Amino acid sequence: VKLVRYLVLQIQTAAAKHKEARVAQCILCCIQCCLWCVEKCLKFINKHAYIIIAIEGNVNFCTAAARAFFLIWRNIHLIAAITLVQELVTLLGKIMVVSTTGFLAYYAMDRAIGDSVNSLVGPVLFVMVLAFFVVDMFMMIYSMAIDVLMHCFLVDNESNSTPYAARDDCPHLHNLR
Repeated sequence: VKLVRYLVLQIQTAAAKHKEARVAQCILCCIQCCLWCVEKCLKFINKHAYIIIAIEGNVNFCTAAARAFFLIWRNIHLIAAITLVQELVTLLGKIMVVSTTGFLAYYAMDRAIGDSVNSLVGPVLFVMVLAFFVVDMFMMIYSMAIDVLMHCFLVDNESNSTPYAARDDCPHLHNLR
């Protein structure tokens, strides 16, 4: 995909030199958009296929990708709801951590070195950028954990006649069903 993007970029720069090649630029832009969509779909299928491999064990990648696709297809309403909540929680988590870190950094720097610098904006922004990278990595792991738990629940729900959440010895999980 990166090679195709490079070729598309080279063709775009060559086409940009000629004003009469606007149609070629439009076509190349459409191709680039389609490649972006294909890349996103492949990343999605890849992630969920590896989750199925981790759950089931002795399964090859193509079989796991097919199982993941059809599991998602059968439970698309539940996955859409969980994904929406997951994205909202990760976004709010990122915003809260970065803003809290920025506030605490400003407060700590103001008390420690407040009079010796002209402005604390630069150091505070640097701390906030570092906090964003850290919380972004943490939230990616959190997001993956949510996806794995969702897949485990769906596989258990479909493969067992009485899912774990519906067993009599687990009354606290009955609301999940």
